[in-house]
Amino acid sequence: MIQINLIPDVKLDLIRIQKHRNLVISMAILAMMVTLAVVLIVAFYVFGVQTIRDNIANNNIKQEEKNLLQIEDLDKNVTIQNQLSAINKTHEDKLMTSRILGILSVISQKGTPNEINILSFALSKAEGTVSLVAQTKARGFEAADIFKKNIEALQVRYKPYNDDGSVPSSKENEQQVTFASDVILSSPTTSQSENSGNGDLVSFNISFKYAKEVFSMKNYIDEIRGLGKGNVTDSYMRLPRDLFKDTDKAPNNRGSAGENGNEKKN
Repeated sequence: MIQINLIPDVKLDLIRIQKHRNLVISMAILAMMVTLAVVLIVAFYVFGVQTIRDNIANNNIKQEEKNLLQIEDLDKNVTIQNQLSAINKTHEDKLMTSRILGILSVISQKGTPNEINILSFALSKAEGTVSLVAQTKARGFEAADIFKKNIEALQVRYKPYNDDGSVPSSKENEQQVTFASDVILSSPTTSQSENSGNGDLVSFNISFKYAKEVFSMKNYIDEIRGLGKGNVTDSYMRLPRDLFKDTDKAPNNRGSAGENGNEKKN
C-alpha cells in the first residue's frame, strides 16, 4: 500500500517552531520557579534566621554589659587612654634588679683575704630590702664583720638618663647615695669544712634596706664604690665602728685643754 505525505513543508516548519516555543516557555517557567524558591529561601534567612540570631546576639551583649558594669573602676582598667598613660609610669616603677649582681661582686671581695661566698639572695620590692645568705672560711667572724661594714660603706654614684633615654655625657647632674641602711648581721654559725685543713666555715645572714635610686630605671649607674676603694685600714675594717662614736668630741677637748694650758702659761 502506498502512502503519500500530504503535509507540506510549511506545516512541518510551523510544528517545529511551536515545539521550540513550548520548550523555551517551559524553561523560562522552570527558571522563574527556581528563582522564586531562591528568593524565598534568602528572605526566610534574612527576615527569619538572621533576626533570631541578632536578637540572641543582642541579648548576650546586654548580659555581658551588665556583668562588666558590675566591675569596680572599669573605666580605669579597660580604656585605651588610661592604659597608654599608665605604660610609662609602669615602666619607670620597674626595678633594674640585675644591678644587684654587680653590687654583690663588689662587696664579696673576691680574691682577698676577706673573700665571702654569697649562697643566695632575695630582693623585696614591697619592703625595699635585700636579704643575703653568705659563707666564709678565710678569716671567720672577722671577714663577716668586714663584709657588713663594706655593705654599710657602699657608695653608688648615678645620674638620670636624658629625656631621649641616652646616657648623659657630663657629670653635672651626678649624685651619690649610700646603698644600704639598717644593715643587720644575724644567725652566725660555724661548721666543720669537708677538708679539715681549710678550717671551719662561718655562715651568716645579712639584711638591709636599699636605696631606691640604685635600681631605678630612670638612673644610670656611674660607679659602685666599696671599702676596697676607700678606707681599708685595720682601724676601720677590723675594729667595731661603735668604738669611735665620740672621736669627734676629742679634738675639741684637746683643744680646750691646750687653750687652758696657754691661758695658764700666760
